[in-house]
Amino acid sequence: MELNVKVTEYEKEPRLLVIVATNMEKILDSALLSRFERVEVPLPDFQMCIALFTYFLRNFSHDLDEHIPQFAQRAVQARMSCRDIRKVVSEAYWQCKVFEATQVLQEAMEDEIEIMSQKKMQEREEKEKIEEEKRKQKELTEMQYQNFKTIEEERVRDMISQCEFKGNSVVAQMEKIVPIAEGIGEVVHVINELKEILN
Repeated sequence: MELNVKVTEYEKEPRLLVIVATNMEKILDSALLSRFERVEVPLPDFQMCIALFTYFLRNFSHDLDEHIPQFAQRAVQARMSCRDIRKVVSEAYWQCKVFEATQVLQEAMEDEIEIMSQKKMQEREEKEKIEEEKRKQKELTEMQYQNFKTIEEERVRDMISQCEFKGNSVVAQMEKIVPIAEGIGEVVHVINELKEILN
């Protein structure tokens, strides 16, 4: 809520450009999202992965230039992000540091790439499992609603069939029936049935 208020205040300042980034768009408030123009940033492709590995390895002593394309290909296959690649390089560096290696070694890089690849696969499987559970829950909810709707429709029809529409009693009977129908979105349907009976 506080962020939404701040963004609203910032909109009054034409010289200010607010940029936000997230990989959890689905949990953000729709009112907040509506204030931004969405730009989707894709995962790095092969050439970008090469550039990222080269960039993150630049501060470390290594002899890995000829292996970087291989690392990049595996990163693309595992659908790694920029942050993932940076973590791979960092963890490989510390792995070598523990064993007192004088430079980042190919074996350490391959180990960390494999670890990250397994992690990304597990994340995808968990996400797919959650999406499947949501889909099943949605189907169950829709089925429950349809069952409820059918029961309520039968209830409305039963009430209509039992009504004796004489004089002022029509109003009283409609007052009983229409609220039930409103709960299932069938007001027009019920009114049409009432008209048929009255005619």
